[in-house]
Amino acid sequence: MRDRRRPTRPRGRPPGHPAGPEQPGPRHRSVEATESVLADCVRFLGPGHPRTLTTRRDLARAHRAAGVLPEAIVVCERAVRDSTRKMGDDHRITRTMRSELASLRGKLVTMTTPYGPGASHRVGRTAD
Repeated sequence: MRDRRRPTRPRGRPPGHPAGPEQPGPRHRSVEATESVLADCVRFLGPGHPRTLTTRRDLARAHRAAGVLPEAIVVCERAVRDSTRKMGDDHRITRTMRSELASLRGKLVTMTTPYGPGASHRVGRTAD
């Protein structure tokens, strides 16, 4: 009887893969691209334009996706300040930015707890 299993492939990324150790992965390239778009928005539209504010929010989301929460929080704080100054406290964009900032801060707190995310069931237990 013939063996019908698929031939094994080497594990890991092949040499020259775009996300190899010598090049940043797609999430980091997303941060770079969004930073470039944000710079253009600030230059052409100004720091308080709604498109600039939403691009700043997009940059915070790109940092979050890349796993750089402290930088995402800094970017989102700036977006909240600019949005509050230009749009007011009750504007839709300002409320969205505040919600995003609260979410980012919550994720950072969860990641920095002594037992890690989802470990509350282990608190107080000792090894046998």
